[in-house]
Amino acid sequence: PDTNLSLLSNLKGLGFTTDRFVYLLIREGGLKPEVKLPAGFSIRRFAAGSDEQAWCEIRNCAFSSLKGNESPITADMVREMVAGEDYIYGGMLLLMDGEKPVGLIRGSKDEYEGRIVMNIGPVAVLPSYQGKGLGRALLRALLVFAHEQSYGCTTLSVNADNESALSLYIHEGF
Repeated sequence: PDTNLSLLSNLKGLGFTTDRFVYLLIREGGLKPEVKLPAGFSIRRFAAGSDEQAWCEIRNCAFSSLKGNESPITADMVREMVAGEDYIYGGMLLLMDGEKPVGLIRGSKDEYEGRIVMNIGPVAVLPSYQGKGLGRALLRALLVFAHEQSYGCTTLSVNADNESALSLYIHEGF
């Protein structure tokens, strides 16, 4: 935390610099949100073995200029996510414009303060599709999934300088 001046001083003394700040946001239960999509759009489960490249293209394009996320991911990295012990079947979703994947979201098993929670991230929408409420629809779809899977708490982290994402998450109860 940026309020932990002692820690920040120690890190600076070791030669570290602060590149960015990230907020950890928590959403306790809450009502199951309504998911609204424009005509022609749908949300479907990630299909292991065929969607890895689309996942990479969306994530890498959406995050290419986001501080701390500039390094692209590979299809092998996505396969590792699916094979990981934190993987939740059905917890990776793709936003579709017709047959074209244009957004993604992932929920994974995590622990927060001794409780099993669903951690959300990444959330990504291709830049040409941003600003249309599609990220909100993806987030709500995963929150519905979390509710159906009996996760009473969801968490996510967001770059402090990503004001639009921060605003969205706070508006959605985080």
